[in-house]
Amino acid sequence: MQLQKLPSVQLEQEPEAEQEEDDEEDLQNLVELSHELLDRKKRQLQDYPDNKQFMMDLSTLRDLKNKAEFNLTEHREWEKVGIKMEQRRLRKLENASHSSSLHFSRACPVCSSVNPSERAVMIHCGHFICKDCADELVDKARCLLMCPECSKETGYVVMIEKLIGKRTQREQQDNNNNDYSSPTKIQRIE
Repeated sequence: MQLQKLPSVQLEQEPEAEQEEDDEEDLQNLVELSHELLDRKKRQLQDYPDNKQFMMDLSTLRDLKNKAEFNLTEHREWEKVGIKMEQRRLRKLENASHSSSLHFSRACPVCSSVNPSERAVMIHCGHFICKDCADELVDKARCLLMCPECSKETGYVVMIEKLIGKRTQREQQDNNNNDYSSPTKIQRIE
């Protein structure tokens, strides 16, 4: 009886996903083929129990079968690792885009107003809320503002428009109260 050679497996250059599917299929075919050959050799061994060549072939085929099964298992484990790494990378991207959209969102996180009645103010930690909510939070806290995003106790940046508005108001009051007979008072602007 003659031994049959294993068919050679040729792989072509394909895209990575198709290549992995082909690798999986090739490994599965190799395992099935080694099972068939092992069964055939066992039957031949039963027919010729004294033949040492069959014993050696049987041992070699068992080794090949074990290696093919090991390679198939290892290939599947590496696929799982690759999938987990890709899922972890996607979660990081989703979290990063979500946190950056929260950090730079124009909507007030307190009242959820997309277009607040007054201009939004920046808190020292870098987040934004509308002026009405900032004033309300400062009044409730009676000192520093607690950021609704990161919970840091801080203040908020006073807008230049407010300072100019206060100055203009004072000047108008001074003009209304000015009796032109008294010397002009110079006031310090806060």
